[in-house]
Amino acid sequence: GWPMQQLPGLGNCFRDHLLPTISVDIPSGLCGNTGSVETEAVEATLTIYLELPKLGFFLGEGWNHVGMLERASFGLPEDLIEAFDAEAHYTPELEPSTYRKFLPKVRRTRHKYEAGYVVALAGSYRMMGAGVMSAYSALRSGAGIVRLFYPRETEGLIQGAPWELIKEPFVDEGNFYAALEKAKALILGPGMGRGKAEEKKCRRALAKTTIPVVIDADALFFLAQSPYMNVPEKSVLTPHLGEMKVLLEAYSFDKDPLLVGCQGIVEKKKVSLLLKGAPNILFSPGKLPTFLPFGNPGMATAGSGDVLSGVIAALLAGGLCPYKSAFLGCYIHGLAGAKAAESKTIYSMTAMDILESLPRLLLCFNKEEGHKRESTIRLRDFCCQEMHWRCGRIAPQSCLDWAEQMIVPYKSGTLRGNANFFRSL
Repeated sequence: GWPMQQLPGLGNCFRDHLLPTISVDIPSGLCGNTGSVETEAVEATLTIYLELPKLGFFLGEGWNHVGMLERASFGLPEDLIEAFDAEAHYTPELEPSTYRKFLPKVRRTRHKYEAGYVVALAGSYRMMGAGVMSAYSALRSGAGIVRLFYPRETEGLIQGAPWELIKEPFVDEGNFYAALEKAKALILGPGMGRGKAEEKKCRRALAKTTIPVVIDADALFFLAQSPYMNVPEKSVLTPHLGEMKVLLEAYSFDKDPLLVGCQGIVEKKKVSLLLKGAPNILFSPGKLPTFLPFGNPGMATAGSGDVLSGVIAALLAGGLCPYKSAFLGCYIHGLAGAKAAESKTIYSMTAMDILESLPRLLLCFNKEEGHKRESTIRLRDFCCQEMHWRCGRIAPQSCLDWAEQMIVPYKSGTLRGNANFFRSL
């Protein structure tokens, strides 16, 4: 950090020009352990890290300063790298064909219930769109049937929902629990509201079901209010950072570092947790935290998380384990966001643009070359990307060639290689 203190204003100089900025090892001024910036730091277009990227790249302000990441070797023996005792993983954004094998298998004779039956308890008079988007994104992500239970007072609002959704007012609890007996996954919380009646529905739903639940939004609020509330194992929590801070305080992990606290919750509740942000971080019992750099700044828009909940629920209903569902769901959601940004720009895209991009994105999973681009880095490419995106100097995350096809785990502020990661999924 000291060069930026010795040369005040240098960071502004880098930001003001339109040429690409390349940092070697780490952007000057950025803390490699915490991602904090004391005064100012270089906002790089590309960071060429030496063997092992720093933890600070992915925490605090780090993601705003590193830009694209590229590994460079300076001769550190591979056996020494492998000797590190990893504490976290980092996975680059690869081609869709790389992840194709993780999608639920499709048999020629399958029926809609085999494809995946998802039930959603979501929406309210003020936020019916959240319930509809979460349910419809599950359909668009492979679920064969989705039943949305909505508040009776929203009857007039729900009429415009897609015809493919089964829409049923939450009048009789018996109908809801009968549906849960057949379902393979439940979406709970998007746009639900935070009243006493909603809290009762949430509490009883979690107490009576044994299927995996995608817990989001208002259901996370109720969970933080009653931390000892039952949560079915194999469920997936999807908080953003603000919701996560409330959960950490509720479970008395607020004094611990972020990664330690989040891991403490998943070990305690035996669930997976996808911390939404830039980058996303995936936690699961018995596994190391995993940084997932999927998505773009345009996805910071109302309803984006609701779409993600539906994608994950569809994968759960298709038979994937919670960890794979959250990992692959985050990837699909992020690349759908990249598709939306290509046509709508990061300024104008909405959550519905992400949802409507899901079919185009999933089509890439069936193409060997999918999103493949040249791996050669050209300064002119970076300059064009900067001119087009103009967003915190972060290059487009839809580029699938910016890091080697490897997983990199973290130890003492750095990350190391692990080629066996995909075989462990």
